[in-house]
Amino acid sequence: EALYLVAEVRAEVVRLAGARELTPTQYLELLPPVDAELVPMTLSIERLDRLPPGRVATLRKTLRDRERAQWAREVLATVATPLHDKLPRDAPPLASRDAALDQLSQLLDGTRRRSVLLTGPSLAGKTALVHAWVRARLARSTPLVWATSGTQLIAGMSGLGQWEERVRRVMEAVETLDAVLYFDNLGDLLSERAHGHADIPSALKPWIDEGRVRVVGELRAELADGAERNHGPLLAT
Repeated sequence: EALYLVAEVRAEVVRLAGARELTPTQYLELLPPVDAELVPMTLSIERLDRLPPGRVATLRKTLRDRERAQWAREVLATVATPLHDKLPRDAPPLASRDAALDQLSQLLDGTRRRSVLLTGPSLAGKTALVHAWVRARLARSTPLVWATSGTQLIAGMSGLGQWEERVRRVMEAVETLDAVLYFDNLGDLLSERAHGHADIPSALKPWIDEGRVRVVGELRAELADGAERNHGPLLAT
């Protein structure tokens, strides 16, 4: 079998070289290094009809879980940015915020899915705190943190029921991956004028109330009172 493969490779190289009319130098570039060799591989293939029922069920569940996770990543990629991939890992360390970082880590790193609201004046370091938490997690695991906004969530959704279905699919994806959905401007999400007929906070509330997802939002201090008056039940969760 190995000799047959060598002959096939040789014939293919000759065919390509003739079709492309290569120069002698280009022809040599097609050849492998002197120390290269073909090594036969032995593959073990399990036939489902010969496996115990329990093993078959486990394999099928693993396959379904992988397909579901791939679907979730594709859904989130349409409305959010993967902060765990885009965040620079060599940024300056967060200074004098150890207590706040430890508290944020306790809230987000546990098995219980919690949501966190960060409030404070502009330039107080809310975003820096979130980024520091992501970098700390990256040092020991692979957190999935997707940054989005209210505008991104419903972009292009104009028909009746379209934006609700979009939000539902996004939250299902977040739940599937046990990811963190991050809003760096929660004021945009809570604004009644920003998204017309779309009541995004009400759509998110059941997912947060039931502890099915982790959501992190930043809100400027001057907007906190108004947000609490209009969306108190959501922020209370």
